[in-house]
Amino acid sequence: MEQLDAIIDEQLATTPTEELLDLEILQQQNIKDTLHTYRHAKRCNEKRVMYEAVKWGQKGARTNSIFPNIVVTTFAVDEFNGHRGDFYKNMFKKCPVKRPRTADEIANVLIEVNMAQEESKFGITSQETEELIREIAKLPHVRIQGLMTIAPFTDNPETNRVYFKNMKKLSVDINNKNIDNVSMNVLSMGMTGDYQTAIEEGATMVRVGTGIFGTRAKIGEK
Repeated sequence: MEQLDAIIDEQLATTPTEELLDLEILQQQNIKDTLHTYRHAKRCNEKRVMYEAVKWGQKGARTNSIFPNIVVTTFAVDEFNGHRGDFYKNMFKKCPVKRPRTADEIANVLIEVNMAQEESKFGITSQETEELIREIAKLPHVRIQGLMTIAPFTDNPETNRVYFKNMKKLSVDINNKNIDNVSMNVLSMGMTGDYQTAIEEGATMVRVGTGIFGTRAKIGEK
């Protein structure tokens, strides 16, 4: 099959969803067979995900994926058993769940908010949170379950109380908007040094790895 050029890649990445099927490359006379269709579908999905990732990455958002970007379909099974089978099997082996995704699986996610607006931390601002949530809520295989934040490292947990309090307020505000496909059941905030303060302000999930396993060695240390 012919190599897709940069112009087509850009069209696949940026064309509004409702206009995708109007693209010249996707017209019936330009589709050779079902394998050709599958190839274009995979390419379109890849480019649109990359495009959105760049946009939100510029705002401080990040994604953690446990699946490779492969969904099991009839055509995918043919590829797994074809000449590139070893490539896919190696990809599955290296991902946390050790397998591809099935078409009906739902990803439960938390939205990370950089409430303290630290440059060293990931997460979007509180002002951008609702916009991102409304965009993600349109995705049928993603369920937003709540919010998370990582507060500044400090020897005095009380200094983080204001960030935890604001996170709780943001969670309540979003919950009150009754956005379809969105719940605010989880509020993940607080680590070993400040989790008690976080719980007092409404945390339902805390991260206390250091308290359980001890301080991790820095890179280069044994």
